Amino acid sequence: MKTFLPLMAALLVAGPVTAEHHENYAGKAMLDFVYTPAELSDAYNVAIDGKPVEDKGQRQYLVDPGEHEIEVVAILEHMGAMVDPIESGRDARKTAPQKTTITVEAGKRYMIGAQAKDRKGDWEPVIYDERKLK
Repeated sequence: MKTFLPLMAALLVAGPVTAEHHENYAGKAMLDFVYTPAELSDAYNVAIDGKPVEDKGQRQYLVDPGEHEIEVVAILEHMGAMVDPIESGRDARKTAPQKTTITVEAGKRYMIGAQAKDRKGDWEPVIYDERKLK
């Protein structure tokens, strides 16, 4: 209980980055890992511009406009038959992080997922949609 109260106080002060916090969006772009279409796999951000993500459960990140390097891991089991654990020689759930550089504009939400390249588990992070940030 002792650790719970400081954690709750920190959350109340900082607040999560969610769609309800419109006032925080001015001049920002959002990297969004929340919703992934069926033809893609879930991607999780592990670092932005070389700085590790502190909250592993966070799926949306506000960033300044411009170029950013993101480091992403994927959960490939969502692709079902697309990844063959025998052919890949590894657990289909575990992927090594991949880095990619993206350029973002203020006022936009960038939806990011993982695209399988083959049945061996090779994949790449992709921006599958851009939306106006409301």
